Amino acid sequence: MSEPLRALIIEDSEEDCRLLLRELRRAGFDPIESSRAEDEPGFLAALNQRGSAVDRADGWQVILSDYNLPNFSVERALDVLRRQDMDIPMLVVSGSVGEAVAVATMKLGVQDYIFKTNLARLGAAIRRELEEARGRGQRRSIEREREQLLQSLRASEERYRLLFERNLAGVLRVNEEGKILDANPAAARILGCDSPGQLRGASADSFYPQPASRKAFLNRLLEQGQSSNSEQQLLSRDGRLITVLENATLLESGPEGLVLESTIIDITEYKQVAQQLQQSQRLETVGRLAGAVAHDFNNMLTVILGNCDLLFVRFRENSAAMRHVENIRDAGLRAASLTRQLLTFGRRQPMTLNRVDLGRLVRLSLQWMKRLVPDSVQLELALNPTGEIQADPAMLDQVLLNLIVNACDAMPMGGTLRLETETCEFKTAVPGTPTDLSAGTYARLQVSDTGQGMDAETQARIFEPYFTTKGPEKGTGLGLATVYGIVAEHHGQIRVQSQPGQGSHFAVLFPQASKTAPAHV
Repeated sequence: MSEPLRALIIEDSEEDCRLLLRELRRAGFDPIESSRAEDEPGFLAALNQRGSAVDRADGWQVILSDYNLPNFSVERALDVLRRQDMDIPMLVVSGSVGEAVAVATMKLGVQDYIFKTNLARLGAAIRRELEEARGRGQRRSIEREREQLLQSLRASEERYRLLFERNLAGVLRVNEEGKILDANPAAARILGCDSPGQLRGASADSFYPQPASRKAFLNRLLEQGQSSNSEQQLLSRDGRLITVLENATLLESGPEGLVLESTIIDITEYKQVAQQLQQSQRLETVGRLAGAVAHDFNNMLTVILGNCDLLFVRFRENSAAMRHVENIRDAGLRAASLTRQLLTFGRRQPMTLNRVDLGRLVRLSLQWMKRLVPDSVQLELALNPTGEIQADPAMLDQVLLNLIVNACDAMPMGGTLRLETETCEFKTAVPGTPTDLSAGTYARLQVSDTGQGMDAETQARIFEPYFTTKGPEKGTGLGLATVYGIVAEHHGQIRVQSQPGQGSHFAVLFPQASKTAPAHV
């Protein structure tokens, strides 16, 4: 059975071309497609029409060229093939020109040189070159596939690198010994480092406040293989205690052995806001209960004190009875004072609002409040104008009085009490207690002391009614609860910063009054 062949013949003699086709048929080929070209334009036209068999199924499989051509040359034909980037086996079939010319021609890139006097070699030479061309085609196909795989791998690595580096969550890889092998920029930021390079090679144990907590976490991970949405307390490089949400997986990683891959998200701020919200909701509930009880109790005290006044008139001449009536009246007045504070905390105390400058009001109030500051406490003032706020001056006096008394009580051996007023501006909303602040301008009163300070557990309860750290007979526990209620009534915010042995800082913020707001409410 004849073997199909598509041959491009470069020959200026039509008779010699027919001779070649007869020889191809005699060698077992069926020239299903052949074309004769005798110059460069014809050669280019034939190439453009079919191209190479490597690139298309019906492309030229072989080129048979005469050596002696008046308008074309073998060297030129090879140059055209190179420029067209075509791999088509080219055999020279020519008369006797000498072995030196044949060798030189093959060095140029011709696959074989066959003399017309020995055409019996033509069939075998063509089959050999077709087989080698198929081999080269397969190798090129493999190379193309390999290059495509490499490009795909490089693209995949680049996508992973971008995902790794641009991920908003921190990503860490840690070996069995606790050495950090790799980290992305988000992990560096979360852990207080300037770059991932500062994390690589560091010990993961150094980021745990208690080494035992990491050991317990690893034991759970070894048992389960992975951990999802686990809250961890970590210590950042700058000394901050942070809370992260961590997903972790244990993987086998070749020469690196067992590797922990961990993703962390900083939820410190979220936890703080959640705690503030819980505290605000708890105090809101307690405030409503306290206000309701105080309201009813105040009604009963009105009856008690009213009857005391009647008894004063009736037993005016009876000194023994008068002493008992006075004791009842004094106790009733003290109880009424407590109920007023409870009503203030529960936001049931009526207010008279006026436009006041917080800095000026504090300066005026200090004219009589200074007597409450012991000689062992040094008073520092930085009272700047704050702009007008809508407030009840009497209630602001209560805020200042309670903060000063608390600060002085925190410094039994003396210290420094500093009062500051200033204006501050927020570009965005600020969550806090008892109310969230919207963007705008605020007047701030800050009362700072160098006293005993408070731990986190105490700070979480300081605004609760009747909670106090003072000894018996030294406080009712309503001072800061009253401050909380007044600030809530004025739609303000209280901020507390304190650590044991480092004093306390209370900052109270009130919104500045609108220029179009009425002077009295």
